[in-house]
Amino acid sequence: MREMQIRGDSSARERAYDYILGRILAGDWPGGTIVSELALSKELGVSRTPVREAVRQLTGEGFLEENPSRGLAVATVTRSDIAELYELREAIEVFAVGKAARVRMSASDRGRLEGILGETDELRRSLEGSGEARLDVAGMQRFIQADLNFHTVLLHTAANRRMLKLVNETRLLIRIFSIQRGGHNAQQLKQIQAQHQAILDSVLCGKSEEAQAILAEHIRLSGQERMEAFDEWERERSLGMASRMG
Repeated sequence: MREMQIRGDSSARERAYDYILGRILAGDWPGGTIVSELALSKELGVSRTPVREAVRQLTGEGFLEENPSRGLAVATVTRSDIAELYELREAIEVFAVGKAARVRMSASDRGRLEGILGETDELRRSLEGSGEARLDVAGMQRFIQADLNFHTVLLHTAANRRMLKLVNETRLLIRIFSIQRGGHNAQQLKQIQAQHQAILDSVLCGKSEEAQAILAEHIRLSGQERMEAFDEWERERSLGMASRMG
């Protein structure tokens, strides 16, 4: 009986965790949104204990934060947060890709990476055929997931579970802000696919230093783009606030 209760509590905690994180990553709960344990327990039909445990885990991972005046809230990503997260990504991923290039990649990992590259190309071709200038929200979500999968599988070949877990958490935090930016255009998709292809080719050929150099540049360009998008978002937000006050 006790064992069944533990399994039930664990399942409820995981469900609460997935639900909260899903709402954040979908953009439903932007930074500053108040999170109520009581409301969540009622909505999910579970006791407050598993919800509290899920909230504690998400707070530890940086997705939620304590707001002194309003209680628990979705973390607000700042410009310095983005800069630090990209610095961390570069330090870990560049080291990992060098290690990955020194080992033999499995056929399954290679197939998954090539499939992800194909998905990015499909998104680009679909966008070009639609006549639209940029990916819509659904298309951008597909791209963000494909991009995350590419880097995750690549890191998987380095066979360092702790490193993979840390990078995945870092990239998930970055995705919180990703929801707020505009969709990529066809040229951006083409450039990213070319960079991913060059990284993969270097790893498969065992060219460790070349793979590291390409990935480092790829991450720096992505970070620069994210910072520019953040600055633009901040400008629009400031103008909106000034307009409402006027």
